[in-house]
Amino acid sequence: MEIHLSLSQQDLEIAMAISLLFIAFFLKLCVNRKVTKNVFITSVLELPMDVIFLSLGFTVSMMIVDVDPSRFRLGLFMFMIQLISAVIVIIFCRSSLKAYKDKEASSQLLFALTIVASYLLSLITYIIVAIILFGGSSA
Repeated sequence: MEIHLSLSQQDLEIAMAISLLFIAFFLKLCVNRKVTKNVFITSVLELPMDVIFLSLGFTVSMMIVDVDPSRFRLGLFMFMIQLISAVIVIIFCRSSLKAYKDKEASSQLLFALTIVASYLLSLITYIIVAIILFGGSSA
């Protein structure tokens, strides 16, 4: 029985981008430091920042490669929105890190809210960029 796996270029591009994200995560986690529970949790709390900058990189790549002026304007608009999102995600990530380190009961709600918000915002931004870039739609 032969199994034939056929990946399109689009599937491969998405897989490579996600692989790059996880490789960077594990390298930052493991290289030249002892992995403890706190180091792992801190790395997981910082992951949304990596996701948002990956999507920013996609947008910049699209703007460089795509010569269609309407796509360039779309890319510039996406870039501005993502830049604002990146600042918000960084604020959320830093707040969740601070709340995690405080370990006070009052900080736990802040911790939960900021980590959920940072992951949601970074993933939604990434998904929107992936749909626009890899879904073939344009403005």
